[in-house]
Amino acid sequence: MAPTSVMAYAANGDTLGPAGLGDPHAAPHGLYTTLGYRKWIAIAVFSEDEWRALKKVMGNPAWTEDVKFTSLQSRKENEVELNDWIEDWTRGQHADQLMAELLQNGVRAGVVNDARGAIEDKHLRQREFWSYLDHPVMGRTLYNRAPIRLTKTPLRMETAAPLLGQHTNEVLKGMLDYTDEEIATLTEEKVLV
Repeated sequence: MAPTSVMAYAANGDTLGPAGLGDPHAAPHGLYTTLGYRKWIAIAVFSEDEWRALKKVMGNPAWTEDVKFTSLQSRKENEVELNDWIEDWTRGQHADQLMAELLQNGVRAGVVNDARGAIEDKHLRQREFWSYLDHPVMGRTLYNRAPIRLTKTPLRMETAAPLLGQHTNEVLKGMLDYTDEEIATLTEEKVLV
């Protein structure tokens, strides 16, 4: 999941520590509280142009001109204070409106959705990311599709998640060439459930 750490060790013997929500090449870079119950926005600034755009959206507050925040290096060195300033501002903003304004001005941003927000997300609905399937125990259940869409080989979701052991016999007989007697023995020995 984090190939950078593996490559840093393989190439230089460096053991990278936890990065939290940060990124070594961006500041600010994190999740910030917004108006509402348990609402956040992710903001990532990788370039000086993005930093200027963020400052503009914030209304160019005086603190942004402090030497501590005039370059990526100085912002990284003062990241805790920077994040406090950013969150002081985002606390008074609605996440969805702020995201739209930041994106419109060239700043990378995204609303952090809870489960309901993800299910109701307009973009995910347009991409048909969610699928309802009938599960033998749970009934009609919501499943997520693969995040990619292939035009020549589209994903088909036809069955719900299997029950424990539902396909054991099919796999043992059809793929692994077990005999009925071998399967019966494994069942008697309580190897199979």
